[in-house]
Amino acid sequence: MSDKNIEELIKRDLSEIIAAEQKKMATPVSEEKRKEIADRLPSMYQIFRKDYEFKEGQLVEWKEGLKNKVRPRFREPAIVIEILKRPVIDQERDSGTPYFRESLDMIIGVTEENEGNFLFFHVDKRRFKPLEEIQKKSE
Repeated sequence: MSDKNIEELIKRDLSEIIAAEQKKMATPVSEEKRKEIADRLPSMYQIFRKDYEFKEGQLVEWKEGLKNKVRPRFREPAIVIEILKRPVIDQERDSGTPYFRESLDMIIGVTEENEGNFLFFHVDKRRFKPLEEIQKKSE
C-alpha cells in the first residue's frame, strides 16, 4: 500500500471519528446520565478544591478525575521541579477546550519509560496531590 493510500485511509478514519464525536455532542444527555453527572459533580468539586502545599522535590500524582493531559499518566509518579510565583496562563487554546486560560503554576518532571529522559511539564497544581505512599518509603 502506498503512502498516499495510507494517508487517504487515515483522513477518512479521522473524518469518521470527528463526525461521530460531533453527533455525540449534539445529542442531549439522557435523564439517567444527567442524574449520574449531577450526583458526581459535588464530590469532584471537593477533590478539586482540596489544596496542598507542594515543595520542590516532592512526589505527586493526578487527583482522581482531574487528569487533563497525556502525561503523566494516571497513577504515574511525577516530581515537583518548581512552584511558579506567577502562573503561566495557557493562551494557545480556544474557549471550547478544557485548557483555555488554564493556570499553569507548577512544573513537574517525569521520566520516559523507554528512553529514560527527564521531561518537564507545566501543570495546574490544583489537579495534583502528594504521592505519600511512595514518598514515605523513599525517606
